[in-house]
Amino acid sequence: MQAHARVEVNMSQMLLSEAVVFPERFRAACEEFLAQYWHDRRWEMEQEFGVMDLPPGEDVRRFMVADVLRQIAQAAAGETEHLERGEVYECCQTLCERLFAAPGIGAGYHIPQEFWEAPIGQVMARAFIWLEGDELITMSQAAEISGRSASALSQLVDRRKLTVYPDPDEPNPRRRNRVRRSEIEKLK
Repeated sequence: MQAHARVEVNMSQMLLSEAVVFPERFRAACEEFLAQYWHDRRWEMEQEFGVMDLPPGEDVRRFMVADVLRQIAQAAAGETEHLERGEVYECCQTLCERLFAAPGIGAGYHIPQEFWEAPIGQVMARAFIWLEGDELITMSQAAEISGRSASALSQLVDRRKLTVYPDPDEPNPRRRNRVRRSEIEKLK
C-alpha cells in the first residue's frame, strides 16, 4: 500500500494582509456567512484532499472571499462613493458562482428563493438592486403601480414569476416582502 504524501500549504500566500472590515449594518450577516462558508468548504476539501485546517488564531476575514463580500456589503449599505459598478458586479458573480455553480457542469446557475431569505442573500439582493439602479418597493406599492391586486401579485410569487426579497429593516413580518420596481413596471 502506498503512503499518501502530506501537502503543506502556505496560508500566508492565500490571505489578505489585514482582516476586512464590513459595514456595521451588515457586519454580523457577513461574518456569520464567512464562518459557515469556511466550515462547509473545509469539510468538502477534507473529503477530497485530506486534512486542511486554518492556522491557529487566523481570521476568516483575511480570506480573499472576505474582500469580495466586503464590496458587496458596501454596495448594499449604500457606501458606494469608492465603488466601481463593474467591480461590484464581478464580486456578485464570483460569490454566486462559488455558491451555486456546479463544477464541471458548465456555465450558469440557479439561485433558490431561500437564498434571498437568508441574511447574506438580503445583502446580495441590495447590492444587485444598487447595481441595476433599481429599488425595492412594498407589495402595496407594487399593486398600485401594476394595477393588479395584492392577491394576483402573490400568485405570481407562488408561481416563481416574481421574486420577493425580505426587508430586514421591516419589524412587521407580514409587511417584510419587497419586490423590484423594474419587475413590477414590466407587468403594466
